[in-house]
Amino acid sequence: MTARGARSIIGALFNIFLICVGLFTLTAGTYASVESIVMGYESASFGGPFSCDNNGLAPAVTAATATAKRWLLESAGSVMRR
Repeated sequence: MTARGARSIIGALFNIFLICVGLFTLTAGTYASVESIVMGYESASFGGPFSCDNNGLAPAVTAATATAKRWLLESAGSVMRR
């Protein structure tokens, strides 16, 4: 066996290994995504696929954002009054 032949065999084995790792990652990622969607529907975490339900942020997050905006406006107002 020549050096070129051994190098080709090692390269082919490495490529087969990379393909197997890629297939495993693709399969596991797809399975995890589907399971996440199924669990979301079972726990009613989100509306139906074509519903008009509010899919926005949770009210607590929206309230925190409103508080932050109010604080920024008040801070800007106090700077402008100086």
